[in-house]
Amino acid sequence: MSKTTGKLFLRGNEKELRERSDWDELSHDERKELGKLDWFETESLYPPDRYWDGEIENGVPHGQGTFYIPDGVKHTKFYNGSKFVGTYKNGDRGEGTFTWRNGNTYTGSYKDNKKWTGVMHYEEKGEYVRYENGEDMTKKENLEEYIKYFQEKKKKQK
Repeated sequence: MSKTTGKLFLRGNEKELRERSDWDELSHDERKELGKLDWFETESLYPPDRYWDGEIENGVPHGQGTFYIPDGVKHTKFYNGSKFVGTYKNGDRGEGTFTWRNGNTYTGSYKDNKKWTGVMHYEEKGEYVRYENGEDMTKKENLEEYIKYFQEKKKKQK
């Protein structure tokens, strides 16, 4: 498939599931597997849905774009009104900046859709947390290195 630009919705496939004639015969594990979130070109029966607006390849986000979590999404209330601007690779978050509604940001890379290597900024506290290989560096024994890193970063910004 070729690379295109457009919108994809991250949602469950409840419409497709309801159309299955064998739904009642499926095991709990089979139902659970079928109910996982996936990328679709159409909105769900119960919008608003989280969605990607950007480059698409093979039916999934791949390349530069923006992932939006609009207000009103039932299962992600903490994230409502947030967005991620950056890259996706084969449908998974890659590198960029995630901005929460309250102004907090995480800028860096992701692995398995988890913060991997980057900096989390807590707006209200004015606090920065550095992540390396998925670990919060404030929880590391080498706190002096962590403090030195941000002191040097502040000097460079002035």
